[in-house]
Amino acid sequence: MADLSITAANVAPGSDAVKLTYTSGATITQGQTCYQNSSDSKVYLTDGNVTATESVFVGVALNSATAGQPITLQTSGSLTTGGTMTVGQTYWVSNTAGAVQNSISAGTFNTIVYIATSATVAMIVGISSQTQQA
Repeated sequence: MADLSITAANVAPGSDAVKLTYTSGATITQGQTCYQNSSDSKVYLTDGNVTATESVFVGVALNSATAGQPITLQTSGSLTTGGTMTVGQTYWVSNTAGAVQNSISAGTFNTIVYIATSATVAMIVGISSQTQQA
């Protein structure tokens, strides 16, 4: 249940990336995972053990931003994650805000972010069951 260590400067979209621009509701660093708040339509850091809403993955930040600034999220496609991964490993929304982890923790809402296709590239899948791990 280790969080993936990400170097923000190494995060990059693949040629098949789907990208959308939002307004940030908080400070977000390139490479962190985000959800969209339904009350203000801004994006914030995912957190797998707070509420089901905060675990619903919308995308990975492709730039850093502070509250009120535009931020581009990659919502699907291949992504150079900025970390070193195990090929075939599934990465989940972590209990650490904005992070991903390599397994699901007790008390965490089950949300898959991406699956590693190489040591540095993953395919974003963004699947959320909205159920909490026992």
